[in-house]
Amino acid sequence: MLKVTFTDTPTEQKWILQGRLTDPWVSELWTSWTNARDARQGRPCVVDLNDVTFIDQNGETVLLAMMAEDVRFVASGVSTKYLLNDLRSKNKNRLRKCMKYLHLVVLGFALLQIASVYMRVPIRLTMRETVAFASISDTPQGRVGVQ
Repeated sequence: MLKVTFTDTPTEQKWILQGRLTDPWVSELWTSWTNARDARQGRPCVVDLNDVTFIDQNGETVLLAMMAEDVRFVASGVSTKYLLNDLRSKNKNRLRKCMKYLHLVVLGFALLQIASVYMRVPIRLTMRETVAFASISDTPQGRVGVQ
């Protein structure tokens, strides 16, 4: 069960969450959050997680979406603080991780273009198959190392 207390003042919005941040309560929280978003009108938002006892993956997703909206979290538990720091680092490193493999995708598309020109047959692959195809090389290990 999750108890959500919402306070809307002229200076900020404050959310106090108590209990388990899991389904089906995560969807209710998300609905309330999106409905209150327009009412915020640029004011800061604080989410108090001091009394949250458990957060599942869906709860993490909601917290990550809240982070994207510059929410300030208040947490006293070691596990909750660790989770928030982990989510912040995931949020910052997503583009870097995506860019890490971009050259393989580009190489894969280039190889497919060359192959389809010589074979005169269009080749259709999913993105996963393209990345797998691009990572294969003639090296003894059979794979290109990505640094």
